[in-house]
Amino acid sequence: MNDDRLKQYWQAYLATRSEGTVDETYEADTFGDYPDLANRLARLVLLGVKIATCSALWEWEAEGSPLPSVGLKTIVLNGDRQPVCIIETTEVTICPFNEVDAEFAYEEGEDDRSLESWQTEHWKYFARVLPQIGKEPTPEMPLVCERFQVVHPNLKAVNRQKTLYILIGPKGAGKTHIGTQIARHTTIQFIRVEPIWLKLAPGENGWEAVEKAIDRAFQQHDEVAIESLGAGDGFDRFHASLMTKYNVKRIKVYTDLAECLKRVKNRDNSEHIPVSDEKVEEYNKIATSVHHVWDAIVDNNALVTNEEILKVIESLRLS
Repeated sequence: MNDDRLKQYWQAYLATRSEGTVDETYEADTFGDYPDLANRLARLVLLGVKIATCSALWEWEAEGSPLPSVGLKTIVLNGDRQPVCIIETTEVTICPFNEVDAEFAYEEGEDDRSLESWQTEHWKYFARVLPQIGKEPTPEMPLVCERFQVVHPNLKAVNRQKTLYILIGPKGAGKTHIGTQIARHTTIQFIRVEPIWLKLAPGENGWEAVEKAIDRAFQQHDEVAIESLGAGDGFDRFHASLMTKYNVKRIKVYTDLAECLKRVKNRDNSEHIPVSDEKVEEYNKIATSVHHVWDAIVDNNALVTNEEILKVIESLRLS
């Protein structure tokens, strides 16, 4: 990405600090070895779920790079190499692959966070990347294991009195219905997102328009809900920006894809973005492949009742 963008992001971080910042340097890098994985892992870091990472010592030796040290600041980039947050390394150890314990696997925050899944997925990762330096993974291969904390944005300073509920699911899952019922039976303001996109002026950024609508709603309300596929170009940046300002709760709205398509065909599409059946199926496959850390899951195959919806909201309010 543009070095000027990185410098601006770094300067924005320095401006939040009261202590001296002379001569402090930083790195900038992605987690993972392909864009989708980088997006997922950056999101986990921002959420505070992922607080550890590891890499093969052989990679550092092949590059001739110094190992990370405590206090190192790193700008975490997403799959588009856009800055998501800044982390500070708090611990560095060298550990063989087969001696990584369940605690470290859990702190890596990936998949189901078990040691077994950590071993499976990281073996696949090292099998992809190590041949590039003429190596193959072994159970005894030395890993550089790091723990870190997010230092920017300051998530502790996020306005936790303002809660944003994001209803995430494929087209036809019933997000609009659920959001409408939430607004009808609670004090939560529900924002229909698709009408905002339909009214965009030529060249206007849809994600920015939606975020502005959310910001305006929070001027009058403490709780706001929106609907989203949870995927698409720009969503990760949009989501990361909201995370820096509000207490974000992600609600998965699950419905079988065949049922989703049936509902799309039968609904009033005057306030929905017009798309063909083929595009609905394409978008929905993308939506169901995206991984999020869910705060709640709503099974809407049989049309969830208002009572069930309100129970979900009440549980999230108490969490």
